[in-house]
Amino acid sequence: PTCLVSTGTITVTSPLGADLTYSIGGAYQSNPVFSEVLPGTYNVTAMSADSCISPGVIATINPQPLTPEAPIITIIQPSCLCQVSTGTITVTSPLGEGLTYSIGGAYQSNPVFSLVLPGTYTVTAMSADSCISPGVIAIINPQPPTSTVAISVVICSETNFNINLTASLESSFTWEIGAITGGITGASAGSGYFINQILTNPGNLEEGTVEYIVTPTSVIGSCADTAFMITVIVNPIPAAIAGEDRTICENTATQIGAAAVIGNTYSWSSVPVGFTSGEANPTVTPLVTTTYTLVETITSTGCTNSNSVTVTVNPLPAAAGIITGPAQLCQGQTGVIYSVPLIANATSYIWTLPAGAVITEGVNTNSITVDFNVNAESGAITVQGSNSCGTGIVSPDFVVTINPIPIAVANSNSPVCEGSSINLIAQTVQGGTYLWEGPNGYTSMAQNPVILNASPVEAGIYTLTVTNNGCSSVPSSVTIVVRDCAIADLSVLTTVDNANPIVGHTVVFTIEASNNGPNDATGVFISNILNMGYTYVSSTTTTGTFDPATNTWTIGALSNGESEILTITATVNSTGNYVDIATISGNETDENMTNNVSSALTIPTELFIPEGFSPNGDGINDLFVIRGILNYPDNTFTVFNRWGNIVFEASHYQNTWDGKSTRGTKVGGDDLPTGTYFYLLDLGDGSKVKKGTIYLNR
Repeated sequence: PTCLVSTGTITVTSPLGADLTYSIGGAYQSNPVFSEVLPGTYNVTAMSADSCISPGVIATINPQPLTPEAPIITIIQPSCLCQVSTGTITVTSPLGEGLTYSIGGAYQSNPVFSLVLPGTYTVTAMSADSCISPGVIAIINPQPPTSTVAISVVICSETNFNINLTASLESSFTWEIGAITGGITGASAGSGYFINQILTNPGNLEEGTVEYIVTPTSVIGSCADTAFMITVIVNPIPAAIAGEDRTICENTATQIGAAAVIGNTYSWSSVPVGFTSGEANPTVTPLVTTTYTLVETITSTGCTNSNSVTVTVNPLPAAAGIITGPAQLCQGQTGVIYSVPLIANATSYIWTLPAGAVITEGVNTNSITVDFNVNAESGAITVQGSNSCGTGIVSPDFVVTINPIPIAVANSNSPVCEGSSINLIAQTVQGGTYLWEGPNGYTSMAQNPVILNASPVEAGIYTLTVTNNGCSSVPSSVTIVVRDCAIADLSVLTTVDNANPIVGHTVVFTIEASNNGPNDATGVFISNILNMGYTYVSSTTTTGTFDPATNTWTIGALSNGESEILTITATVNSTGNYVDIATISGNETDENMTNNVSSALTIPTELFIPEGFSPNGDGINDLFVIRGILNYPDNTFTVFNRWGNIVFEASHYQNTWDGKSTRGTKVGGDDLPTGTYFYLLDLGDGSKVKKGTIYLNR
């Protein structure tokens, strides 16, 4: 042939057979025959259905020598044609004249192809004898998109936004985004007709203006167009301070939110109640636990923010119910239980009780145990619930009537003689009932029962109990003595050795007990001898025993005509009862009671010796007065000067010394000079002589 073929064929075989695809350094194909392969060295591989690729095998197609008529061409083209919409391809060949040229279409004699649209072309040359050269690839790069106008986006802080970048030609482009200030987290490049940039967490954008440079670049030829600017203006969002969550008491106001910012607007709503307000920090008084939501808006930018605060409401205790328990009580009654139904929302209970009532168990609970003392008064019991928020409504009054305990005083006409009547006597209690109990199963409900024809078997202890308004008295007892009525006239005589004793000195009482007959006496004793005006010192008795603790002289038997004597020495107290009344009694009938009681009265005095006096004639303290001295008629008073000379002396001194000397060289009433003098005072009652100093001041 005139022209030799400049390409070859590669055939691939494999012992695996079917379901293989094949490649000679490019895409895989099912046909194992590769024809019109240009001269060169190729890495041939096969790939199974599960994408396993065989080791490569080198296949070489040697270049086909050309006849001199087959032209060799060179493509002249710029490296990148990014600034024009079409390109120019210039073809040259060493063969020179007589060639025609093609860029994938008809052959022409002009080796210059201008206004060629972007794309990939196979360029060949044909000689005059129609030999066509091997093809040479020529590429006109695609035109990038025209420059996009600068974009400006206004957002609020922490707000998402989209940026859409659109190319002007139908080709593939990449987008390069670079931050000048701030930054976009996760900025990415895309390809195709446009890219969407979505900021999902723009909180890292600083408030103010953030700028980005965007450069579109063609995928083929990597030709970049002029960059353009994206400006993001980030406005701040308001603080929206709703306040801290809190707990308040029922019917309590609280202020939520914060101080208003000029230029901002506020909108409050709440759940569950429909509260609304346009204030920045309104005052609310929720009845139940409520969540308040604040939406704050910066009016100039429209940027908003929201926040919530929950106000938990602790309610007051509910109203107290009806108290239950006994309404009629006795003074001194204990262990009485009162209760009220549980009060909603109460953590403790506040009880009020009548005077004299005390809670002994269950304090601060709905069930209490109460003791009423002997002085308790009638009144109302109330209760109310309490918690940290306050107290609830008080219960209705539960009125308790406290009935007094009646007093039983048992008395009688005992002792009685055999055959006479026993009279049991009780004081009158208005509305009271009486119960007498005695020996041999005796009972009576009469106030003053009479037992006729008394005998020794009726003698003993009789007990009286009085009941009134359901309250029973403490039992009172009386001893009934039934005796064989022999007569013995007992008498007592009490005397004292000093009717005007000095306080702090002792006196001696003499008590004489006598039986004037005609019969012997038994069970004789004398009571109530020494009163509180005296302090017991010692005693002697001719018979029996004296008990100073009970002031009782137990004599026992006292024969007809017999007398016995008790002497008691006691110190006179500064205060008290100075009348001693001694009472004698015995087992036998005493028909003469006029001599059964005897008393002795003392009138104590207090002896006081002053330390000085002023006999200057002014009418004040002119005499040396010893208080109480007149009670001692046998006294002797002597005064000495500092040299031991007697200057005044008196027997039975009667408070008459006026500071004049009555002894010594100056006789006749001469005034003694101012100074200190010494005295001796003998009261003449056997007590120790008193001595001391006297300051005479003129």
